[in-house]
Amino acid sequence: MDQSIPKCDTCGLVFARLSFATNSAGIKALKKGEDNKVVYVKRVPQDVSKWKLFFISLFFGFLGVQYYKVGRTKLFYFMLFAFVLTSILVTMEFFGVSFADMSQYIQLILYFRYLPGALAFLLWFASTIQIAFGFFKYPVSIDENIAVQSVDENVARQILKEVKEDRKTGNTQV
Repeated sequence: MDQSIPKCDTCGLVFARLSFATNSAGIKALKKGEDNKVVYVKRVPQDVSKWKLFFISLFFGFLGVQYYKVGRTKLFYFMLFAFVLTSILVTMEFFGVSFADMSQYIQLILYFRYLPGALAFLLWFASTIQIAFGFFKYPVSIDENIAVQSVDENVARQILKEVKEDRKTGNTQV
């Protein structure tokens, strides 16, 4: 590989490759279980609309939809679970279900009944602020179709050649 190409000293990431990285390719790689091909970046990928994601987060963020939209499904499932659990417990209290008659272990668990909802609320607030100010991390991976269709095809071919060589040698860095 050419030594003049700027790259990360720690992981070996060639920075020019990030211009070919998309969120949709990152989502596909995560679904396939190829986490080693995914990098989390703060720069908004070309296939994600920052303002659309901001409004999704603002209005539906309590459910974690903003995380689902960009492929961060673990956080989405946590926020959805926290919302459902908190909703069930609040509804039970609203209709007067008494927790006083239950064993002290269940009472101890119910003492922390609002903790998942509170954590989800903090994640909602934090993700909305992060999206607005550019600190939200998007999972991206190299989309080889975009790399081939790029303006400078010689650079794209060189980078794809390096990616294929890296995959053959077992170097799985993006």
